[in-house]
Amino acid sequence: MEKDNSGSFFNFLPEGCSLCYKGAKMVLFVTGICGKNCFYCPVSNERRERDKIFANEKLVNRDEDLIEEAISMDALGTGITGGEPLLRLDRVIHYIKFLKNRFGKSHHIHLYTALSPNRGIIESLKNAGLDEIRFHPPPHLWANLGKSYYMDSITWSHDLGISVWIEIPSIESDLSDILALLEKVDGFLNLNELEFSETNMEELKKRGYIPVSDISSAAQGSKEVAEALKTLRSTR
Repeated sequence: MEKDNSGSFFNFLPEGCSLCYKGAKMVLFVTGICGKNCFYCPVSNERRERDKIFANEKLVNRDEDLIEEAISMDALGTGITGGEPLLRLDRVIHYIKFLKNRFGKSHHIHLYTALSPNRGIIESLKNAGLDEIRFHPPPHLWANLGKSYYMDSITWSHDLGISVWIEIPSIESDLSDILALLEKVDGFLNLNELEFSETNMEELKKRGYIPVSDISSAAQGSKEVAEALKTLRSTR
């Protein structure tokens, strides 16, 4: 297990995370539309439920804006996020193809989604060039994820050659079923430290979370949940 200066720790970094770790991945925010209302969502008021596109912090009005931002940071890949990106599937497909055509197949692209897309949607993502998909299932399904509607989406993604992740906040929960499912598809688990933001602060407080300190936005106990898990079994 390796640990960096930020306090993050990992046992293996696949390509998507390796590029993020190096600061070589552009963040493509394709829409703020979502509707899920996850209590821990940190998306800002300026973006939440607004159908706007950003490349990092640059507002995208035309395809050239995206290319300019990618070139300015020497991007070697792109992470597609939101909101819920798959609510704008045509937009996602367009940008995957556009980026691959402009920068080549080696430009690594991953996508975040809280949905469980059908096989047809996953095939369209694969055909466009998507390299990696990161599922974000709701907490009430974590303990029995292998019996949920996410099971098919995860299996189809793996079978079609898309690298599979489950990325969730680090909060107290039974993750044994998630780990078992990921082993079957050679997938990865990414636990994000729970943090306070201007948009989730009240919901976190309602659930009893408090900041680590006066100068930290991290929620007390979140890091410890991940540290306890790493001592039990590998996340790969």
